Amino acid sequence: MFDRIKIFENQILNEDFLFQRLQDLSTGKIDLFYIKIDEGADLKKLSIVDISFIEFLTNFCTQNNIPKEKIKIEHDNLLQDISIWPNYIKFYNSDPFLYGKEVNFSYNKQIKKKFGLFVGGSRWHRLWLGSYLYEQHSNDSLISYHQHHFNKEQPANLYIDELMFKMHKSQDVDCLSRVSRFCKMLPLHLENTSSNNNTGYINYDRAYNILNFYNDIFVDIVCETWHEGETFMPTEKTGRCFISKTPFIIYGPKNYLYNLKKIGFKTFEDMFDESYDHYEGAERIFKIKNLIDYIGKKNYKELIEMNRKIISIVEHNFNNYLSLTGEEIIKKFKQ
Repeated sequence: MFDRIKIFENQILNEDFLFQRLQDLSTGKIDLFYIKIDEGADLKKLSIVDISFIEFLTNFCTQNNIPKEKIKIEHDNLLQDISIWPNYIKFYNSDPFLYGKEVNFSYNKQIKKKFGLFVGGSRWHRLWLGSYLYEQHSNDSLISYHQHHFNKEQPANLYIDELMFKMHKSQDVDCLSRVSRFCKMLPLHLENTSSNNNTGYINYDRAYNILNFYNDIFVDIVCETWHEGETFMPTEKTGRCFISKTPFIIYGPKNYLYNLKKIGFKTFEDMFDESYDHYEGAERIFKIKNLIDYIGKKNYKELIEMNRKIISIVEHNFNNYLSLTGEEIIKKFKQ
């Protein structure tokens, strides 16, 4: 039997439970502590009590004379170096990503908007992109952004503080005022897209309910969940683009597009600049901003023509998506 360790961004949420189970291991109440992390954080970035998670576990084993093998870690990051811990299992829950295969969607692309941005729970990068689209390209965008005020499950609220920390060295002098104006407008809902709680969280099986809106947009600005360090864990946010045959610009970790190609997908490097994939954090944000502005200057006739030219790519991605299995994805990243 395993014990789930809950994480959000790069922090462990159920620290007390973790400490208790480690105490059970040190006192002999349990022979093996089997940790399951159903998320894709880079374990080198994950922290607890102000040090890295792996360093914390190493110190615990040393201080209590417990072999590291007594702690097993199962984890969803497809890129995680398996040498990070002696008893490590690389896993990937493909259900959110591949759930769209079960959805009845009728493709009927009629481009009415240039951009789509569909956000449940807030993160700093989602807040930046949402505020920028809302202020600079509002008439050309379909935007939903569900989270809107303080809640105990996401104690950083909308992540304004982290946003300002990430952007403090940038030239975006209007960032705080723009984000503040945007926050006053939240939550933003499209028809029939409201969430049931203050966190904005929408389970993956409901996250595909918005697919019909993808017929109205040229490109989806995807804000993936795990985006710092060496990580790759595609979710329903990316899956929606494949099942709806929609081009994408993805804020995720460095080399996210490269890793999509490893599992058979094609991207749009011949149509627009995808050099943003070589960057992470604020640098990635500004590369994406430039790409948004580039597309924003196109008229709708040009975008319809661009969409016609990429039919073969989105059809390929659609068919690859339908044929792909979780086992095949894991196999590509086993080594």
